[in-house]
Amino acid sequence: MLLGSYDNFMKTPLLLNVGTCFSASSPLHYTLGWDNKYCHTGHCKEHHYLYIMQIGKKKWKKTAEKYKRRREKDEYVYKPPLLTGESHLVNNVLFPRGEETIEKYINYYKQLWECIKPEYAACADFSNKHFQLTESFMMKIKDQLLDAFDLKFMMVLRDPVRRLFSACSNACQHSVGHDILGERDDLVDPVKYFRYCVSDYIEPNTQYTEVYNKFTKVWGKERVHAIIMEELWNPETQPEKMEKLSDFLNFPITKVHENVYYPDMGPNAPKYEYLKDQWCSDTVGLDKETWKYGMEHMDWIYSGFAKIFGYIPKEWGEWYET
Repeated sequence: MLLGSYDNFMKTPLLLNVGTCFSASSPLHYTLGWDNKYCHTGHCKEHHYLYIMQIGKKKWKKTAEKYKRRREKDEYVYKPPLLTGESHLVNNVLFPRGEETIEKYINYYKQLWECIKPEYAACADFSNKHFQLTESFMMKIKDQLLDAFDLKFMMVLRDPVRRLFSACSNACQHSVGHDILGERDDLVDPVKYFRYCVSDYIEPNTQYTEVYNKFTKVWGKERVHAIIMEELWNPETQPEKMEKLSDFLNFPITKVHENVYYPDMGPNAPKYEYLKDQWCSDTVGLDKETWKYGMEHMDWIYSGFAKIFGYIPKEWGEWYET
């Protein structure tokens, strides 16, 4: 691994993978934290700490209660012990409690770095909710984070229609749809909810180019790396994309973890260990009529991506049975 500048070498290396949900952020987490030993996320994959700081604990309470209900129903998604609070690496690290502050966030990762640096090259935060950080909030914390960390950002993006269909399927299982639709129970099934989301409700995770532009504007393009899920896991394009990821991280990535979403098999997906958050999401297959409806209403996402990146990924917008 190249060391880079002396100034950056003296700072704690921190990678923030900021989304998007249902785009294989868990396999990416395992790729970097388990298979290649690049980074460690501490007590958990995602704590959404900065997002909670942004919106306030009162607004976060409803979401926190939803997660608690899922755990009580034994729907908690277990992770490899090495990447949780059960790991020996985090025994002496205290997770910040009480009111969320940027000072506590910084202190947590500095503590974590002192414990993991014999085995890992960086700390990491894989909170998908950070995809929704606003420009104004990031500007408030920018100087403090850059003073403390050698900072990098990633986002993993999946075919927009298929990602949203997985998100809607998962939402319907956990009554998330009710939070948006109120009493409209007739819509809370994957297909109807999907149609609602693409025509009447803009789900924040669909705004790929807007969020990419926001992060590059605040942090600089050199600190932000977008991963196209299908390209990193497709055997034909994987070597090139692994090399680009390695260059960005300044660390050799030699293996990618198994991924339920590639190839997309919908409700017939394999049940890989520690990837229940993927294989339990899609309860029904994406039918062609629903896919066409999504393509017609979400074409702005594909065209917007092409404007920024100069192309549309080969496997995006392709119809195939799941």
